[in-house]
Formats: sequence, C-alpha cells, structure tokens
Amino acid sequence: MPLASGRKTVGDNPASLAVSRKAGYADNGWEPGNRMGKRATMRRIILEPAKLVRFEHKLTVEGLPEFRRSIGLDDGQEEDRISV
Repeated sequence: MPLASGRKTVGDNPASLAVSRKAGYADNGWEPGNRMGKRATMRRIILEPAKLVRFEHKLTVEGLPEFRRSIGLDDGQEEDRISV
C-alpha cells in the first residue's frame, strides 16, 4: 500500500472539492458526519505522492523583515524581498 495523505471534507462544498482535485486528491468514500449540529455527508479524499500536482510558478514575498519583527523573530535585518 502506498504512503498517502487523507482528509475529510463536507460534501456540500464543491469549490473546496475542486481545489483538492486540482492538487491531485481523489475520492476515497464517504461517511455520515456532523456539521454544526446537523447531519452531513463527509467525503473522504486521498492524495498519493505520485499524484500530487505541483504547479511551477515564481513566488515573491515582500515585507518579510517587517513581519518577522512584528512577531518577535528577529531584528528585521534580512533582505526586503525573497524569491523562490
């Protein structure tokens, strides 16, 4: 059996399911559940490592020093912009 990551999602959220499917998750059954005190259908979804969709794009983060300072991590002397 391959290593996999699973999670549950409420069946009435098609937008969330669509995002999960784009990332490579597949349906893995359902089970009855409870959402805010009401019955709900919980859909199980699973992601196998080979099915993970990795999108290639450039990511730029600005304001990192200010953020790090604001949460007390450092004095903010790092570069203002990083790219990965």
